[in-house]
Parts: sequence; structure tokens; C-alpha cells
Amino acid sequence: MILQNIIFPNKSICSEKDLYFHTNNDSFSLLDNGISITEGNRIDFFSYFNGFTIEKWLRYTIAEKIYCKVQISGACIISLFQNTIEEKQVKKTCLYKQEISGEGTQTILIEIPPSCTHGICSLRIEAINNTHFICGSFETDSKCITDVHLVIGICTYRREDFVQRTLRIIQNSFLTNSNSPLKKRIQVIVSDNGQTLDIEKWQDDGIHIFKNKNAGGTGGFTRCMIEALTTFSNWAPTHILLMDDDIILEPEALYRTYAFLSYLKKTYQEYVIGGALLRMDIPYIQFANGEGWENGYVRFTKMGYNLKNEYTLLLNEEELPISHNGWWYCCLPVTADMKYSLPLPFFIHVDDIEYCLRKEGKFITLNGICVWHDSFDNRKSSAIEYYDIRNAFLCSLIHIPEYSARDIKKRAYRHLIYQLLKYRYADQELFMLGIQHALQGVQFLKDTEPVSLHAQITKMGYHEEDLRDVLSKLGITNTSERPTTVNINYNERFKLWHILTLNGWLLPGKREITAIPMGAYPAATARAKKVLYYDPATGKGFFTERKYRALFTTLKNCIKIRKLISKNFDAAAKDIRENWQDLTTISFWEKYLNL
Repeated sequence: MILQNIIFPNKSICSEKDLYFHTNNDSFSLLDNGISITEGNRIDFFSYFNGFTIEKWLRYTIAEKIYCKVQISGACIISLFQNTIEEKQVKKTCLYKQEISGEGTQTILIEIPPSCTHGICSLRIEAINNTHFICGSFETDSKCITDVHLVIGICTYRREDFVQRTLRIIQNSFLTNSNSPLKKRIQVIVSDNGQTLDIEKWQDDGIHIFKNKNAGGTGGFTRCMIEALTTFSNWAPTHILLMDDDIILEPEALYRTYAFLSYLKKTYQEYVIGGALLRMDIPYIQFANGEGWENGYVRFTKMGYNLKNEYTLLLNEEELPISHNGWWYCCLPVTADMKYSLPLPFFIHVDDIEYCLRKEGKFITLNGICVWHDSFDNRKSSAIEYYDIRNAFLCSLIHIPEYSARDIKKRAYRHLIYQLLKYRYADQELFMLGIQHALQGVQFLKDTEPVSLHAQITKMGYHEEDLRDVLSKLGITNTSERPTTVNINYNERFKLWHILTLNGWLLPGKREITAIPMGAYPAATARAKKVLYYDPATGKGFFTERKYRALFTTLKNCIKIRKLISKNFDAAAKDIRENWQDLTTISFWEKYLNL
């Protein structure tokens, strides 16, 4: 069985060559069937998509003898390398090297030796004369132990272009591809929260669209899980892959997920396969690859990795503790208790964290299993302030037994000051409302209508409008310009003078107006009289300004939130820790979604 195909750039998916292969010059041509290499040149497949992580395949799967299979024509030298880290350098060990004559098309089978048990294996082709690399793969003759039936669950809300592109990729690559082993092993469930998709257009064998109440991303993904467990129960799904609608999907990632699951050892069959998130604006930069959760805060351990770099590719396969994986690409095993252990009704944000924390660190990631997605840097709408704190607070109470009133007070004080420094005073009200609602316990989530609550929240805070003309006058003409990798997150950290002057609040304002991306660090607002926050992707934004009375309002809010937490924390913590599972059953969710 093929475990991993060697693949090439595709303009409709990703054209970053170095994610697929490296060359010593530009003397190559991508063809419909492979790649042509001119005489005297070489192509090296030690890359994010085409390196083979032998270490994880041997550790987690029953695959034993693994081969590299190459179909090629032309005289060339074929080499297979083992790439490892030694003394903080990439060490390349040649496992196989052979000169191939140029007589017709040849198929070469290279066995990875038993001594190669760690690192990443990769292929290199050196052209003696013009060479045509037709295809390649890593394969095994071991028999798989799981007949994988994969349900792909996609939640969408009025992002028709994105979701339909993803559906077409899945349809063309697998569902209508008679040569694909996944043809009868995939079902796609789309929860259409905006109820805008044309169901008849997508009534394809394998694609199923369900109109759903707009109960946020959580409600959409849970609807997908419910349908997989009920409507498709006779199909016997083994796994549910939750996937965002606004992604770019490399179809080979799906195939590799299927192959890995087919050979997964019984010891690891309850593990989650997590896909990395690569940035759309800089496709070779990784935003996340398995995240941590520490005392209520997300920790991105592999953020910013440059996946064109060989050393980084090896670091990326280093197994660090993982507490959760985002639902942009998260493959969950179907378990007997899943009907009684569905997500909590968080609407958006932290839902994937809370659900994954129940998996107790059982995650596997693999280079090449990923999607491209907006990196979230500038998704800073006011409504998010409410959901982030409410859901993080609830999640912390459930999964951190020692989480105390002191912990949430410290977080509240810190964030209220953070909002003050960013001049986002209106967001303080949403932040405090989130804590207030969390302190009302399980009954609040049971009784609250999510659609009307979301409408109420979105009316609060700041509202974005098209400010491209204003940005142009300020000299910002290309808001969607690709950021540099040096300063990806637009962060200008605090210096000593920022701290001593309370980020410039104790000094007179000297900048009439400052335009900064929404994801900017508070230091960017120092001594600004007025700030224009904007989203570089859309040119939309809003204005805020320095208001000295906000200093006193923030102090009052700190006192107010302290009293609120002191009064209600103990009862709320006890209620949530004892009763949260009432919100995770199918019967609760069917009522919640009006099914």
C-alpha cells in the first residue's frame, strides 16, 4: 500500500516550490506527469511535503518493511538519505545510491534498511542527461489493520466560495476518482449554518449538506458529529475529521491521514491526528502544529517555523507535549462514548481546546498533514473578547482542578489594563460580561438562545467599516501586502520607557493618528492621540482615541470584577465542575439545535 506520494506544487493550491523540493538551479520543468530535470542538475525531495518521517511511522504503525518506489526515465543517479539532527546541525546519511541507465522508463524499488529508525528519509535525483521523474512514493507490503471509514465534517457560515472549492477538491481527488482507495471510504458532511448553499447542486454520492441553526462553529461541528453518529451509523465511521470552511486543502494530506490511520497500532487507535496550520499570506510559515494549554492560556510551541528550512523540518517532527489541536484539521477516532461526550456549547473559540483536553495529550502530528488558513493575527473583533474569556474561564474550571478565584482575577486585571493600553475601552464591557456569564454556571448555557445572544454581543464594542480611502491618505496603499517573516505578528514589544510611563499615558500625546493592524502589540499605540485599527486583508477597521477618563474607568472596572468574582466564584466553580457533562449529550444538543 502507498503510505505517501511524492507530490508537486499546484498553482490552485500552493506554488511554493521549496515546500515540495529543492533544486540547485531553475533548470527544471513541472509536467502533468512529474518533473523534467535537465542534464547536470539535481532535485532534492527533503522537504515539508516529500520527506518521509520514518521515526513516526515505525513508532505508531505496524508498517515494517518500507520502500521508496520511483518511476523514472533518463540516465541519472538516485540516492536515498536519512536526515537527522546532530549537534544542532542537519546530518545526512546516504542509505542508497545507484546510477540508472537512460534506457526507457524504469521502476526502482529501494528498501529503507532496518537500521534507519529515526529522522526523515528523502530522495535525491541527479540528472546525468535529461531526466523525467514520473512519480514516486513510500510504500509497504505490510497489511493494514483498520478499514478506515472517514467522515469529514465541515462547518460553514456564508463562505460559499471557500467551502465549494474544498468540496470540489475532495470530489475530484477522491469521490469521483475510481483509482483512489478513498473513493468509498469518505463521506463529507457540511453543516450550513448560514443556510445559503445549494443543496441540489451538491447532492453528490459522498457529499451531504445539512441546513443548521447558526449556533456558531461549535454548533456546526457538533451537528456534523451527530449526523456521523446517527444518520451514517450503518456506514460504520471509524473517524471524524473536523475541518474549517475557509482553508486551502492539499488533498495528499487527506490521503496520508487515511494511510496512517490504516496502519495505526492498537495502542494508539484512540489518538487524534492533528493537522498543522500554515499561513495563507506566507505559505511556508507555520502558525500552529499542536498547541499547549497552560493555566488558561494557549501556548504555540512551533509558531513561526519556516518550513523551507531543512533543520526546521526536523525540529517540527520533535514530539513536544500537545494538549489540543485546532479544528481547522483535527481527526478524531469514533469511540463508544462519543454520543455522550460531544463539545460544550461555546459558540466560537476555545471549543476545540476544551474538547481536545479530554484526550489527555493523545495527539500525533506529521509533516505534510496540514491546511493553509488565515493566521488569526488580525481577527480581533470586539465580540471575540466576550467568547475568549467566557469560554477560557469555563474550560479552566473544568480541566484545571486548582484553578482559583485568584487566577481569574489576575487574568481580568491584566486584560483590562491591556485593553486600556490599546485604547479599546468598549471591549472592557464585553470582557466583563463574559466573566459574568461564566459565573452563572451551567444553567446559563442551557437556557441561553445562542443566536440572540450573539446578536446582542455583536451590537456592543467597535464596528468595522471600509477605511481603505483613509488608509490610502495615510500612505498605507496595499493593506493586503505580504508581511515579512522577520516581524510576522506586527509585534513591537515593551521597552523600559513604555513600562515607566504606562505605555506613554504619563506623557503628552505626540502622534495625531496612528494606523496599525488589529493584531499589533499595545506598544504600537504609545503616545498616539488617535488610533486607526485595521484588518490588512480587507482594509476594514475603526478609530479609537486616548481618553484620560478611561484610566479611572479601568480602575473602577477592576474593582467591580474583583467583587463579582469574590462573590460568585465558589458556587460557580462547584456547579460547572459537577454538571458540565449535562451539556455534552446528543439529547441536549438536539434540543439546543432544534433538531
